[in-house]
Amino acid sequence: MHQSNVVTTHLNAPDAAAGELAARPPTTSLPSGVLDLEELRNRCMGNVDLVQQVLKSFEQRIPEEMETIEKALQLRDTEQIARIAHRVKGTSATVAAQGLMRAAAEIEDVGRQGRLADLPPAIEHLHDEWGEYLNCAAALLSAASTM
Repeated sequence: MHQSNVVTTHLNAPDAAAGELAARPPTTSLPSGVLDLEELRNRCMGNVDLVQQVLKSFEQRIPEEMETIEKALQLRDTEQIARIAHRVKGTSATVAAQGLMRAAAEIEDVGRQGRLADLPPAIEHLHDEWGEYLNCAAALLSAASTM
């Protein structure tokens, strides 16, 4: 299974644990600020189906946006990078993925300042945060399956 589909696939599973994932926070310790599923559930007014839709869209959009950022970097287009990073920042904030939001904000700032040399490490940080998000999502799913 492709890693970016891990949350949605398990949230759509017919077992009770999948519904509980969005209904209550896990009891396991997770990295702070990576993904606040309880906050997302609150933003979705407790609607688990909406949480699933939001995460599915997020999981599809972020890899596409990161690929577009990489292409813009090859073209040395810092303005385009800043615009895309701004979208990633907003999308990440919507799903309460604070680490991704901060990494995207860093790219946006660096891009707006035209600091091309500082973009590769900032973009790498975004990739690292995406990996943290996927790991956190997997941990949340694991915690939910033991509830």
